[in-house]
Amino acid sequence: MKRIISIVLCVTALLGATAQDRFYINDFNIEAGETKQVEIMLDNAISYTALQADIILPEGLSIEQEDGEYIFDLTDRKARNHTISSTTLSNGAIRILIASQTLKVFSGNSGALVTFQLTASSDFQGPKTIVMNNIIASEADMTQHDLPDETCIVSTPGGEQPPTPVQSLELNCKMAKLAPNATLQLAVTTPDAGAITWASEDESVATVDQNGHVTAIKPGMVAINAMAANGATTWCALFVNMRGDTNLDGHVSIVDVTSLIDYLLSGRWPED
Repeated sequence: MKRIISIVLCVTALLGATAQDRFYINDFNIEAGETKQVEIMLDNAISYTALQADIILPEGLSIEQEDGEYIFDLTDRKARNHTISSTTLSNGAIRILIASQTLKVFSGNSGALVTFQLTASSDFQGPKTIVMNNIIASEADMTQHDLPDETCIVSTPGGEQPPTPVQSLELNCKMAKLAPNATLQLAVTTPDAGAITWASEDESVATVDQNGHVTAIKPGMVAINAMAANGATTWCALFVNMRGDTNLDGHVSIVDVTSLIDYLLSGRWPED
């Protein structure tokens, strides 16, 4: 079901993403051994009630904790019953979730929404990059928006100048429909993106090689992921024989419709 949720978010982003809306950290300087307050900014044309984001810290930086829990604080842009929680994912990213049980919206259209204390190790030397991805904002009616990935350059005073980072990745194709055994060539169109790592979230549905060449295997839905060296990510939602003759019996029937509905509910084809 995880890949279905990812693809649904991808489709939502294509239909309703707002390019000017951002959840991000501005570039900043920090001394080795220093602790400083960092702000996560929200620029929003749409009124949101909830936000999710994954924060990937470079080596040498750490967020203040208490009793093993990361400490994040909300600014006065929150409603009274907004809360923020965090968890550590298997890839080391820190996921934060801001929500309101009564679906109240954040106030204003710009400025800091979250603050936290960040400490640099005694041997920290910049520039290093903080990556924020999987940023999803929700309106009060549950409409979701996929906000762009963000990067923040953390420098040490007097150190070398940071490189210009890739803020986000763009693909030549965001959604595609293929028949089994058909192929698709994906490519990152973002200039200076550097080396790209490709991966399929379900290789039983479709595979992808390290040149972005996709091969459809069997009916289903799958996200084909692309990741740059600095952590910027994007994906293509691939639908393999998801319309028409889904069971490949030579004609379209109610059986095909039933197969599609069953797959959307369970994430598995009957023969799986």
